Amino acid sequence: MKLSLRIRFFLTSWPLVVAAVAAVALAFDRGARQEFAALEDVILSGESPHPLAALADTLSAHWGEIETGGAGALIRIADRAAAGNDLVLIPLDGGAILSTDSSVDIVEGSAPNAETTVFRQRLGAPGAPQVGERQLELSGVPVRSSSGVSVARLYVLPREIEPPTDVVRALRARFRRLLLVLGGIASLIAAVAAVLLASPLVERVKRLQRAASDVGAGALETRVSDQGTDELADLARSFNGMAAALERAEQQKRTLVADVAHELRTPLTNVVGLLEAIEDGLRSPDAATLASLREEVALLTGLVEELQDLTLAESGQLPFHLEPVDAVATVEAAIAALPPSHVQVRLEPVDPVAPRMVWADQRRLAQVLRNLLANALTHTPAGGTVRVALCGRADHLALRVSDSGAGIAPEHLPLVWERFYRVDPARGRGSGGSGIGLALVRQLVHGMRGSVRATSTPGMGSTFEVELPLPADPRENPENERSRGGVP
Repeated sequence: MKLSLRIRFFLTSWPLVVAAVAAVALAFDRGARQEFAALEDVILSGESPHPLAALADTLSAHWGEIETGGAGALIRIADRAAAGNDLVLIPLDGGAILSTDSSVDIVEGSAPNAETTVFRQRLGAPGAPQVGERQLELSGVPVRSSSGVSVARLYVLPREIEPPTDVVRALRARFRRLLLVLGGIASLIAAVAAVLLASPLVERVKRLQRAASDVGAGALETRVSDQGTDELADLARSFNGMAAALERAEQQKRTLVADVAHELRTPLTNVVGLLEAIEDGLRSPDAATLASLREEVALLTGLVEELQDLTLAESGQLPFHLEPVDAVATVEAAIAALPPSHVQVRLEPVDPVAPRMVWADQRRLAQVLRNLLANALTHTPAGGTVRVALCGRADHLALRVSDSGAGIAPEHLPLVWERFYRVDPARGRGSGGSGIGLALVRQLVHGMRGSVRATSTPGMGSTFEVELPLPADPRENPENERSRGGVP
């Protein structure tokens, strides 16, 4: 059976609260039992809470009154001084025993004037039939006359309880019932508190669930409230970040499809136009026409290859053969392979003592140079200059390609590495390239364990700098290796 989060939270929190209440109740009950046992011991021991010496002093002070008034005077004094306890006074001259309880007498054979005397007390209410008796062995203290002579011995009788254990047992039962009631109320409060605590948490989880369902159904713009600092707020922020990433990915996919369609449309239209012209007899399949067809097919092939390389590099599936490569020779070969142009391409003088070798894939490095040079030539007006410079540093070699074009505005500069991005969306392939070259450059450079960045000053041109490690870099294996590249 599948349990909701609300029920699971309740089943988790409520028993813990009940267990805590039960533990407190059991500890309290145990302490109460100990206290009741101590009370019972005091009651059954026959000890009086009143000091005998103090009572004896009181009776000594009123000895004349007692001697004259007898038991009645003793009862009056006991009511004032003994707080409900019965007193027994045994004269030392053998006179009659004075007692505040007429049901008490000396057990036969017990010495009446000894320090310890055994008494017998008949149990039962006054005027009612006797229900039993008990024997009490009590210690007495002397009572003195005004002249200081001992005239009697005083004994204090414990209060009569029938039977004391029944009273304690009844108190225990009442106390346990009280604990049960309190425990039930505490458990009910814990259950209500658990439900109240679970409700807002469950509601937030339900909102996340509904938002996830909406995103799964295609509503990628869905977001949830992420206010707070708890784990659910962190989860909401993660969800919003995921939804935003999915929305961007979906937008990039749509843009990619549209851009690919746009890039393929022009060369395909040209090819179809030339073929139709040949079929209609408007053009003959001569060398010039075939050259035009071959140029358009080369454009299509290059675009497809660039897309394939970019996709493999982004997914980390593009292989790289890393080895020591002569960077200067690679740059010179890339410049020599450029078609004739009205833009001058110049390699800056290289420091003879500067390092020439880099740790790279020669084919991919040449591809990076071709793309950077093609991008620079595209954005440099006729009569301008493209400069290529190499600069050796401590653990890497920097390769810079600078143009004298219009430059790139600061807000566009971070976006030039995105596929199919053009600073001017209205520019076509002839004036702005396919929009894949720089994205592929970044992926290839990262695949060769290097870095790339762009700087630009509007109106003064742009510079693209590639940094690649040297073969002596201790982080690299000096032997040839196969690795897979791409942005981490």
